Amino acid sequence: MNKVAHSVVEMLVTLADRCGVPLEELADGLPVDAPRLRRLVGGLEWDYATQMLERLEARAGFERLEALCSYIPGIAPESHRVVANFVSARMLIRFITRLMGPNQYPMLECGYHESTNEAGELIGHVSMRLRPGFRECHTIFRLMPASQASIPCFLGLPPTRAVGRTSPRGADIELLLPASQTLLARAARGLRPGNTWKETLRQLEEDNARLRDAHEALFRQRDTVFGAKLSEAQARWGLTERQAQVVSGLARGLSNKELGKELGCSVKTVETHVTEVLRRASVGSRLTLVATFWKDL
Repeated sequence: MNKVAHSVVEMLVTLADRCGVPLEELADGLPVDAPRLRRLVGGLEWDYATQMLERLEARAGFERLEALCSYIPGIAPESHRVVANFVSARMLIRFITRLMGPNQYPMLECGYHESTNEAGELIGHVSMRLRPGFRECHTIFRLMPASQASIPCFLGLPPTRAVGRTSPRGADIELLLPASQTLLARAARGLRPGNTWKETLRQLEEDNARLRDAHEALFRQRDTVFGAKLSEAQARWGLTERQAQVVSGLARGLSNKELGKELGCSVKTVETHVTEVLRRASVGSRLTLVATFWKDL
């Protein structure tokens, strides 16, 4: 509960590199060094992450950090593997705020709801509050509006509009939610006011059937692609059948405990397999392994 996720550390390291600030300088005096930050497997304590971010702001300036955060995919490339299957920017914003956000920042209490403004625009309201006992950091909350606004960029869309009120212990952000481009939304826009309720019901049933078929085709394609990638990983890295099963679990986001349960072995045995897989794949962390699996294979 006191650590930010590895994806946050990835963003911190990328920000430092983009700003030309040595990691050694940011980590000076802290019980974490630059090499460890670059190959970190787990998370990083909130206090260390916030101190380094404040040092980075002092060296590079807030405007530079905000400009980089206005295109979040550029500083969080590994996050692509999590959000690649989304087709709706609105759903992606909801997912990141409600699920991915709390997993990245467990020390934050996050809230989300939607409303419509006077212009008929759909607005997403994001609230973040630092839990008691954690170190305050205004920098991270000042960067949140730009980061939240750039979430649609993961889907190749332009950033949305964001208005934020921030403090050292939290942020309240209002996001203009992009219009949905899903099949169901397109079908709904096709309904004409002159339709009778029977015609409307029939059209909705037809659209629902097409949506279901599209989802099933997507899942079949995903399974086929996953199997092909797993076979290529096994051949390229010289993995045993058991090690390939471990890679499959890691690529699906399973923890060591979940992997042990799935494979019927102890957590210690899983850790041994993971270590050997990382060695054979010539990568320093399981996250890098997963990113390589999804991106390069």
